Amino acid sequence: MSKHILGALVGVVCASCGSSVDSDSVGDAQPDTHLQDAGDEFDAAYEDGASEGHEDSSPDANELSLTSCGNVPVLGGQGLVVSDECLACVDANCCSLADACADQPECQALRQCAASCYEPGTYCFGDCPDCVDGCESMHEGGSEAHQALNTCRRNNCADECARKPYLECAGSVQWPQPDEPTHEVTYTVFEYLSGENLSGIQVKLCSFDDIMCENSTIQDTTGADGITTLVLPSSPLGIDGYLEVTGEGLIPNLFFFSFTNNNEKYGEDGQISLDPFAQSTADVLASLIGTTADPARGHLVFGTRDCNDFLAAEMKVVVDIADESSVQAYMVHGLPSATATETSINGLGGVINVPPGTATVEMIHEPTQTLVGRRTGILIRAGHVTHTMLPITPL
Repeated sequence: MSKHILGALVGVVCASCGSSVDSDSVGDAQPDTHLQDAGDEFDAAYEDGASEGHEDSSPDANELSLTSCGNVPVLGGQGLVVSDECLACVDANCCSLADACADQPECQALRQCAASCYEPGTYCFGDCPDCVDGCESMHEGGSEAHQALNTCRRNNCADECARKPYLECAGSVQWPQPDEPTHEVTYTVFEYLSGENLSGIQVKLCSFDDIMCENSTIQDTTGADGITTLVLPSSPLGIDGYLEVTGEGLIPNLFFFSFTNNNEKYGEDGQISLDPFAQSTADVLASLIGTTADPARGHLVFGTRDCNDFLAAEMKVVVDIADESSVQAYMVHGLPSATATETSINGLGGVINVPPGTATVEMIHEPTQTLVGRRTGILIRAGHVTHTMLPITPL
């Protein structure tokens, strides 16, 4: 889901840069408006979901927060059960829209169907957005009222209803030895902004001490579907090494991916997406924060995660080798902001123009100023983009 929204986003970004874009999707408004709209859609995906059919199996009433007006599910970034502050805000600001939804059987059915897409205790992530899409297809007559209520909640109760990261495991995480000596991992490779699956892309495993990846013995090339499967040596970090991803049209990309539960992500799941940058992507993102990509330096992209391995808001990221020429940004409403000081709901950010070297990257929960994650040995190469996942880690 998110990669397709990113694809739409790059279209409107290019519209602001003077490139040709389909007029049906852009219309006559000013570019800045489209950038904001695309960014709002990007963040909304993390809260409400976006296409497939779905069999409704709605949660019990005691597992679901309902509006006082209309008695319909609130939903959103906090999941099935929202805070008292969120519920009070929605009741105060969106009562007429909740009543309007309740008056339409199709809207009621759509929201109950959407609620059944959520896993208890989580927000709408993973397969959930496609599931919600399926609910909208099944109950098209209620879609307008459903979206109006969601929009009201986002516009009026963003703070009260914001998803909070789950941090109960912080300070106690251990990365045990892996269950097996190897992991079979299937990688889907798509370009970061366009969302296009990339064929003919080389994916290589590099030893952590092989900083130029000159001695790789495990590598493969993606097929027409952008997918490759590798059998990789396991380690407490997930895999024993990092990935180098290269191919036509791409900047060379490096991936250092670990998760709060590496055995589960690599061993049981074994499905991971890689989103390398094209040169145009780096240029566009740099221009949006008022800088240019220096070919003598490297760039870092990060995603912060909580104890459930969900993308986490409220995180400040510190890169020890960044200097006065480096520019840090966080994705806010789907767009990079150099003035933001922490991650938003999408948990994404980066640092442009980092000096080449080996970095320590720390993740701090900004509201409490608590260090919750640290990755060491993150390689920054000149003219490369390094991607790292920042989970809750052993400290």
